[in-house]
Amino acid sequence: MTKHSILFIAIIFIASYEIKKPAQEKVARWNESGFQASIVEANNYFRVSLGEYVSIKDTDNFADRMWEAFECGYWIGKIHSN
Repeated sequence: MTKHSILFIAIIFIASYEIKKPAQEKVARWNESGFQASIVEANNYFRVSLGEYVSIKDTDNFADRMWEAFECGYWIGKIHSN
């Protein structure tokens, strides 16, 4: 890896809200259940994300196991890690 390499982390988005409060409530429920949940602000939305994965394959595996718990479906995204 060079000093100019950009690393990405794959995350699962499970919800998107125009206001922050419902996103905070959903994050709290997932965190209380032992998952790593957080809010990612993007394009004036508050998106609820789960986990951080180093590969899309790992992300897909988790999503396949958990899809029934995702009330509104899910999508996989990438964020910069550096």
